[in-house]
This record gives sequence, C-alpha cells and structure tokens, in this order.
Amino acid sequence: MAKPGLKIDAVTAVLLAVTAVPWLAALFELPGGTKFQYKRLVDRIEAAEEHSARAGHAADDVSRTARLAFVADGSADDEGATGSTVSEPEVVALEPGRAAVTRDFHFRGSVEGWTINGPEYQPGRALARPRPGQTEVWRFTTNFHHPVHLHLNHFQVVSRNNGEPGAYDHGWKHTVSLRPAEAVEVVVRFTDCTGPFMLHCHNLEHEDMAMMGDFVTR
Repeated sequence: MAKPGLKIDAVTAVLLAVTAVPWLAALFELPGGTKFQYKRLVDRIEAAEEHSARAGHAADDVSRTARLAFVADGSADDEGATGSTVSEPEVVALEPGRAAVTRDFHFRGSVEGWTINGPEYQPGRALARPRPGQTEVWRFTTNFHHPVHLHLNHFQVVSRNNGEPGAYDHGWKHTVSLRPAEAVEVVVRFTDCTGPFMLHCHNLEHEDMAMMGDFVTR
C-alpha cells in the first residue's frame, strides 16, 4: 500500500498493474513484462481514439438514414431535417358493445401467495374458454401493483377505474399496468390460433410464484 503523500505517475501505475495482473503485459506488449514501451501505448491510444471518432461519424450516418427511412414523403436537407413529420399508424378500434361475454379476473396478493380468481395456479385448469373469432371484454382488478400480460392476441384498453383510459393506455397492448385497487377493462378479439394459452402478472417475482392462469381457445 502506498504511503500517505506518495505520488504515483501514470507510467508507474501501469507498471504496478502489470505486476499485479501478468496478462496486462501482453495487452501493452511488454517483453517479459519488464520494459514499458510508452510510445507504443500512446500510439495505440491515439489509434483507438481515431477509430472511435470514425465509428461515431458512421453511427451518425446510420441514424440519419434511419430517420429518413421513417419519412413517408417530403424532402430532407444535409442535416436530416424533413419537410413532413412521421404520422402514427391508424388503430382500428374494437367495439366493446359487440363483446359476446365479459369476464372478471381478480389479481390478489396475500401472505398465502399470489393468485388469479382465488385458487392457486393449476396447470390445465382453464379460467376462460373464448371461441376463435369472438370478441370479449376482460376486466382486471387488483389489490397490488401488477402488470397484467395476455398471451395470443393484443387488446385495447376500454376504461380505467370506470373512466377514460389513461395517458399510456391507447393503441394495441399485450400488457397493462394496474396500480393497487385499480380496475381496467380491455377488449380483445381472439383470431389467431386454437389451444391453451396464458395470462399472468409480468412482475418476475410474482410470475415465479405462479401468479398465472390458463385460457383455452377452441
């Protein structure tokens, strides 16, 4: 350990590091680990800095090209500015009024565990059996913070706490965040496949403790 007040310059520090970690000698090309070629190290640092600068320019070019690729029309100058803005894709709204059924899913946490609709998770026990092509409204409630994730089909948020959807609820979703004591209604149309699928809490600890449920489309 260095004594208080002892000053160690950069070269000495590197030599000490090479002594402590022998493979650093190869990194800095120290023959036998005893002779420190300072000039070669400086050359390597300068070369690395130059390479980094070139890579930075290349990244800027790629970024500019990517930005331009998202522009549907309009012209761009050398700085990548465009005469138009990127428009958001249109989302065709599902109609909750056409739902064949409304289902409730209660996400609950307690000292006994994390459950959906009461009993502990049992593989193969279906909490719902929607038909392919059927539109349904699913209502999620919780007493804890749970990001609820639905497999198979994306959904749209209809309401939050019996009011309008929240600021981040618009568009197609596969996961919706519920804070404690919240209720969220979503509308989903089952179109893709038949078979068993899952809904679950996307909190890693909660899903590891089997906060999940099966549903079957057929």
